[in-house]
Amino acid sequence: MRYLLRTFLIVLAIASAPCAARSMIPPPQLSDLAIAWLGGPPRGTVDYFRLELDDSGNGFLVVQYLPRKPPRLYEVSVSRLKGYDIAFDVRAVDSGAEPIFLRGKATSLALDLTVGGIERTWKRRIFLEPEDRVLQRIRDVTERASQARQHE
Repeated sequence: MRYLLRTFLIVLAIASAPCAARSMIPPPQLSDLAIAWLGGPPRGTVDYFRLELDDSGNGFLVVQYLPRKPPRLYEVSVSRLKGYDIAFDVRAVDSGAEPIFLRGKATSLALDLTVGGIERTWKRRIFLEPEDRVLQRIRDVTERASQARQHE
C-alpha cells in the first residue's frame, strides 16, 4: 500500500510540474505601464488609439475615430491602478473632442480597456499593445512581403 501511495504521489508531482512552472503575470506597477501603447477595438469599428503614460500615470491619449479624420487629443491626469484594474481620468484637450471614460485591465504586456462617452451612452472594448511590439510586427511582415516580391 505504501508503495502505491508513494508511486501515486510521484506521478502526481511529475504531472503537476508543468502547471506550477506556468505562473500568472504579476499585477503591474504604474512604472511598468510608462510607455506608448497602440491599438483599437478587437473588431467591428475603425477607431485607433495611442496612449502614452509616464511613471506617475500621467500622459495623453490620442484617438482617431475614423480614418482620414483628425485625431483627437486627451490629457490623462490621473491613473488609478489596483491589482490588474486600471482607471484613467481623461480630459478632452481638442475642441470638438467629446468627454470620454477609459478603464479596464492592465498587465505589463497589454491593456484590455473599455472606452465610452460620458455625455452620450456608447462604449466599446479596446485592446492596446506596447508600441514597440506593434511597430516591430509591422516591420517584420512588411519585410517578408518585400522579400516575396523580389522572388517573383
